[in-house]
Amino acid sequence: MTIGKKIGGGFGMVLLLTALPIGIYQFALFSATSAFTGLIEMEMAIAVHANAAMVNLNKCRRFEKDLLLSQDPEKIKAQRGSMAGLEYELDNIEALAKKDSQASEIEKIKEIRSLVAVYQKNFETMAAAPVYEQMSLEPKVQEAARAAESALEVLDKSVQDQANQGKITTEKQARFLGLLALILGAVTIASGAALAFFLGRAISTDLKQVSLSLNEGAEQVAAAAAEVSSSSQTLAEGASQQAAAEEETSAALEAVGIMIKQDADNASQADQLMKGANTVIINADASMKKLTASMQEISTASAQTQKIVKTIDEIAFQTNLLALNAAVEAARAGEAGAGFAVVADEVRNLAMRAAEAAKNTSNLIESTVQKVDTGSALVKETSESFNVVAESTIRIGTIITEMAKAAIQQANAITQVTKAIHDIDTVTQSNAAAAEECAAASEELHAQAEMMKVSVRNLLEMVGGAKSQAKARPEAGRLKRLPTPARVNAKRKAAPARKALPPVDKTTSAKEAKPQELIPFGDDEFEDF
Repeated sequence: MTIGKKIGGGFGMVLLLTALPIGIYQFALFSATSAFTGLIEMEMAIAVHANAAMVNLNKCRRFEKDLLLSQDPEKIKAQRGSMAGLEYELDNIEALAKKDSQASEIEKIKEIRSLVAVYQKNFETMAAAPVYEQMSLEPKVQEAARAAESALEVLDKSVQDQANQGKITTEKQARFLGLLALILGAVTIASGAALAFFLGRAISTDLKQVSLSLNEGAEQVAAAAAEVSSSSQTLAEGASQQAAAEEETSAALEAVGIMIKQDADNASQADQLMKGANTVIINADASMKKLTASMQEISTASAQTQKIVKTIDEIAFQTNLLALNAAVEAARAGEAGAGFAVVADEVRNLAMRAAEAAKNTSNLIESTVQKVDTGSALVKETSESFNVVAESTIRIGTIITEMAKAAIQQANAITQVTKAIHDIDTVTQSNAAAAEECAAASEELHAQAEMMKVSVRNLLEMVGGAKSQAKARPEAGRLKRLPTPARVNAKRKAAPARKALPPVDKTTSAKEAKPQELIPFGDDEFEDF
């Protein structure tokens, strides 16, 4: 197996070990979230229908009392209509409970139905009885109504308890998922470390064998290299010419440095904008918290409204009793009816209390509407904050575009570097003549070089390079030796005078030559190396 395949396989295993725990964690998290969401939706629906059923039962009670006061047959019809609404809400709750297979809720619904049936039966009996018997039947109706109300309250509490239990279960699952993520992460790290250790040891063993062969050849090559040193002086003359070309290269690299600095400045601006966007997001979060507080106040106001409505109901009931007492008093007094005035005055006071409670209810409802408006304003403020974030993002995109333009200018500077390297190549050609002085010594190195070539070929095959790379340019290492008399007096053409590089144009358009067209990056271009 080649080194490339070993490294690729090692990285593949690391990626697999990383992706597996992430996938498990995401799947478990999705399952827990879905289960909790389904539970909350179901319990919320049951709670809504339970509250609606309680409202209909309260309406039935109100019409019951109105019947005792007015003896209006329409009140009986109204009471039956509210009872039908109550039955409808109970049907909805039972359907939801059956859908979610909640046996306890189904049993509670059956109990509520039986209590409601008792209440309705007592009401029908009272409504059909003469007026003078209705008061004696009223306690049975009240008792049945209270029993039904208690059963509905028990159902509502049960729904709330199940929702809380679902929350506790989800929190436990979240803690378990956190622990699972830590365990899987530790396993991944340990597995990756072990894999890296064994893979590194396997690769190092192979490379060590090749390096030993190269070392043996290098020692023998070093003995012959002493003979080559006499020709190094000649090559030094060419080095001075190379220095001139390197100066030009330095100038071009300086221009590249300017462009890089410009990129750094743009990146700094982008960082500042991102910090501003972060501040905006923090403000948006604060607005959302205010919205949550406002909704909590709405909930509190609604609870107070319910208490006041209950107060009105109690006052109405007491008013009914006083009216009945007034009627009895008037009957006893006959035409005199002196006691009726006292009772009527008390009835009037209770009526004033009912009016005051109704007024308070109206004020609370109005306050609730105002709080809803406040919540809407906060939502709008949050939307505006996120709009600011969007504008900042657009600005960041603009800066990145500017950075891209600067990169194009860097490519132009690299073009100048390429020209300078071309001049260096010209100087290298001049040095090639001096390299002929090394030909005699290179013949002695040839035998050892062949051994090194075999070792290098084996190394290339291990790394994954094709054998054709080792065979490429077979003539590249063979120097064409000049006749002996010509070696010393070989004519070395001086490198042409170098012109200063033109300044880098910062406005160069993107249509000019791209860096990848000037500097090859493919495997074929680097084959000779």
